[in-house]
Formats: sequence, C-alpha cells, structure tokens
Amino acid sequence: MKNTIFDKMKRLWIFILMVFLMQSVFALKPKKKYDCKPESYGMIYKEFKATTSDNYKINVWFFPAQDSMLFAYFKNPIKRDYKTIDNKKRPTIIVCPQDAGNMALMYQFAMIMCPKGYNVVTFDWRGFGGSDKWPINEDYLCYTEFFMDIDAVVDKIKLLEEVDTSKIGICGYSMPAFQSFPVFQKRSDIKCYVGGALSADLDTIVGYWVKHGRKTIIPKDYTKNFYPMNIAEKITKPCLLIVGELDEITPAKMVVQDIYNKLKGGKEIWIIKGVGHGALFYNKDSFHNYVNRMVVFYDKYLK
Repeated sequence: MKNTIFDKMKRLWIFILMVFLMQSVFALKPKKKYDCKPESYGMIYKEFKATTSDNYKINVWFFPAQDSMLFAYFKNPIKRDYKTIDNKKRPTIIVCPQDAGNMALMYQFAMIMCPKGYNVVTFDWRGFGGSDKWPINEDYLCYTEFFMDIDAVVDKIKLLEEVDTSKIGICGYSMPAFQSFPVFQKRSDIKCYVGGALSADLDTIVGYWVKHGRKTIIPKDYTKNFYPMNIAEKITKPCLLIVGELDEITPAKMVVQDIYNKLKGGKEIWIIKGVGHGALFYNKDSFHNYVNRMVVFYDKYLK
C-alpha cells in the first residue's frame, strides 16, 4: 500500500514539475484555487496573512524545521497540529512563488529543506491564491507592487519566535528571481540570495517574446534602476546564481557578464550543462539536485 501511494506521489511530483516549467516563464497567470495544500503531504505548517504598506493581505505558509513528512496523508489530507522540533530559533528561507498559478507547488522546497534544519516560507503575490484580489494584466511581465509583497512577508516572519532574524535567506526562479533581487539589495536583514534563471534586464525578455509572437508590457514604473544588471555592483552580500547552459530566455553569458561579474560580495555560479530555461525541471532528479545545491550555499552563509 505504501509503495502504491509513493508511486502515485512520484508521478504527481513529475507532472507538477512539468506544469511549473511550462507556466513559469515571465507569464503572469494568477490562480486563486489551490490544487493541493501541504496537509496532503503530512507537512506541519501554519497559514497567516502579512499586510503590505498599501494595505493588501498576503497569504503566507510557514513551515518550521521538521524531521519528516507523513505520506499516509496523501489520500486523506488532515492538517497536523502545529509544533516545532525544539525551541531553537532557526535560519529561515523565503521561497518566492512562480508567476503562474499560486504557491501550491512551493511546499516541495520545504520537503527538502525543513529536514535539514531550515524554516521555509512561501506566499502568494497579490491577486494570486489566498492573497487579496488585485487586478493583474497578464500582458505585464511583472509589477513593482510585488516588492511590497515581499517586504510584508519579511517584516511579518521577523516577529515569529521560530525565526533567527540574523539568518534570513531568499530565493526565486525566473520572474521571482528578478522580482526579489532588488528587495534583497535594499534590505540588510536578508543575508543571502539564490537566483535561478535571473534575467539581467526586462528588454531581453521582451525581445524573446516578440520572436515568439507574444505581447508583453514593461510597467512604466518598473524602471531600469531595478534591473539586476544595474544594481549588481551595489550588492556586497552572498549570492548564488544558477542558469542553464542553453537558456535562451536568460542566457548564461548574460548572467555571467551583466550580473555575476559585477557582484561585490561572496558569490557562486552554477551553469547547468546541456539544459535550457527549465534547468530546475529537466529530469526527475533535477529539482532535488537544484534544492540540495541551494542548501549547501545556505549552510555556508546561514549556519
């Protein structure tokens, strides 16, 4: 019976990863309903709201460091009582969700990172999932308002007794990497950053989509002052950049020349050979390898 459930979970895992890959390419496609929640995987978490500076409620899932998940909950999801493995304040990683769907899939980061001693936090952008409704133009590549969403989440989790406020990291992939980079640069309380498929600018993304016949819009207030290529030299904190060798959307050469080479702090780069923009999901082992590489980096700077 356990093997049957595990096999079903494995197939679902691969399917979900492929859906994530197809959606998360600078394509704003909000979804309010969650296809799954962490209780289906026996994960301990709590759900709460963070209020932005412009008074929107952002939905947050907080996963404390925990030893194990209970796969028996897969068929009969029951939310487990919230508890922590001890009273220690822990390093905490904020996982910025993709730009399509909602944060439902982000529990997968917690499944790998929580047993390694990290709290993991994810959330919904405004207009997505359980966060307040907000008008999203799906032709836009991103929004400056999302900066406020990240700020609200950081401010909220710093109030939690489970969080070591001197050890907060952040990560994102594709648009979420782009969206979180300026916040990381601005906030001294976010100590390190992992960016997968981080674009140096938005003009490159527009050019890619023009070739593929898709209309895209850069918001007028999303100025070039926010572009990673223009703020990288201001960053003196540790960064890990990850990009596929064959990525056409965020080319590896661009990531190296326009971002990585300009960084002033501790920096690492992993160029994954033979894969494109979906390096995170290239095969069934890619996601585990990706997150485990993140953990090695966070262990170095947050533990």
